[in-house]
Amino acid sequence: MLARAAACVCAGALLTAAPAAQVDSAGIRAKQTVRALAELGPRVAGSPTERRAARVVTKRFAKLGLSPIVQAVPLPRGGASRNLVFRTGGRPLRAIVVAHLDGVSAGPAANDNGSGVGALLEVARGLGDTQGVLYAALGAEERVMTGSRLHLGSARL
Repeated sequence: MLARAAACVCAGALLTAAPAAQVDSAGIRAKQTVRALAELGPRVAGSPTERRAARVVTKRFAKLGLSPIVQAVPLPRGGASRNLVFRTGGRPLRAIVVAHLDGVSAGPAANDNGSGVGALLEVARGLGDTQGVLYAALGAEERVMTGSRLHLGSARL
């Protein structure tokens, strides 16, 4: 919950401080990310679609100069999901910004949580080379799909 609050605070601060044209551009890019993820279809943890979504996110972070550390997230029913963790340089760690990449089987997960991933990328773009920031696109957060009591990607992170 703290990480989600931090993401909201970071996104809100960026939008408040940015000129209107930059906010409009960020919104357009965020919608493009949501559309790219939703067009893949349902992103159930551990599925081929979730892996394709991870490639989309990895490519977009690469354009920002960040490469992922991939954390395997074992699933209770077998298989694995993954977290994509991106880190700017510098110590100490000053901020953690997260969104979850997986969704439920009932739909394309545009709002839950494609929109969060779009915002995650725009916060990363807005903060640029700010030192000490960790960004994470988490897998296996939809407990109804994993059968776990825990948000597994968060627990792994």
